[in-house]
Amino acid sequence: MKRLGIVSILLVCATAASAQNVRTYVSNVGVDSGTTCASTAPCRTIQYALNLTNSGGDVVVQTSGTYGSSLVIDRAINIIVPDAIWALMNNSGTNSGIYVNAGASDVVRIKGLNILSTANNQGVGLNVGTCKRTEYSNAQITRVGYGVYIGVDTRLTLDHVTITDVTTGIWCIGSGTSAQAFPNQHLGPFLRVVVTNSVIRGASTGVKLDAGSFEMGNDNIISFCTTDAYMIQAGVPSCSYVTNNGLMNHFTGVCNPNCAACGCGNVQDLRNGMTQTGDCEY
Repeated sequence: MKRLGIVSILLVCATAASAQNVRTYVSNVGVDSGTTCASTAPCRTIQYALNLTNSGGDVVVQTSGTYGSSLVIDRAINIIVPDAIWALMNNSGTNSGIYVNAGASDVVRIKGLNILSTANNQGVGLNVGTCKRTEYSNAQITRVGYGVYIGVDTRLTLDHVTITDVTTGIWCIGSGTSAQAFPNQHLGPFLRVVVTNSVIRGASTGVKLDAGSFEMGNDNIISFCTTDAYMIQAGVPSCSYVTNNGLMNHFTGVCNPNCAACGCGNVQDLRNGMTQTGDCEY
C-alpha cells in the first residue's frame, strides 16, 4: 500500500510537471504521443491533452468523435466543444464519464462534451467532487446509472443539459448536511446546484435531493420517470425548490391536469411541499 501511494504521488508530480500549454487541441485523427497537442498537431484524447494543459487553460475539440471512456479533471480547466461538433465520452463501465476532483479554488467549465454509456444504467455521467465551481452546458448524458452526482459541498451549474434513460437524473447528496434557510444560510454547506434550460426524461427517478440548496426553475422539464419524478429528503429546507415547466407544481407531486400523458410518475416528498423560494444563498 505504501509503495502504491508513492507511485501515485510520483505520477501526480509527473503529470503536473508535464503541463506546459495554455491551450491544447484534440482531434479524431490526433495522437497521444510525441506531441504538445498544438492546433497543428492535436492529441487524440481529452485526458492526454488536459494533462499537458496549464491550470486555468483550455482544451479545444477540433473534430467530431469519441475522446475516451473516462476523464478525470484535477485542475481548473475549460473544455470547449464548438457548436458544430459532436464530441463524446464513451463510458463503458461502473466508473464516471467525467469526474471532477480538482482544488478547492478551481473552476471547471465544460461545454458541449456528451456522455454515453455502453453498459446500460451503470456508472455516473458527471461526478462532481472537489472544486470551487463546475459549469456543465450544452451536452447530453445517456444510459448511465446516475446522470449527475454531486457528492461534496460545492457549486454546480447545469445549462442546456439533457439527461435521458438513466436510473437517477440528478442526485445531490453533499456531505449529508442540510443547507440553512434565511437568515442563517451562510451557516449551511456550499452545495448550491442551479439547473437551467435542461431536460430529464425517461429516468427511474428524475431528481433525488438529500441535502443542500437546489434550484431547478420553470425553464426545465422532468418527464416520463418510471418511479418518482423527484425524491426529497426530510432534512431539506424550504429554501430548496424544483419546478419543471408547469408539469409539476412546486414539490407537490400533482401532475398538470392539462398534461395527463406527460408521465410525471409518483413523488416522494418528505417535506410535504415547499412554500418558500429564494431564501438560499448562492
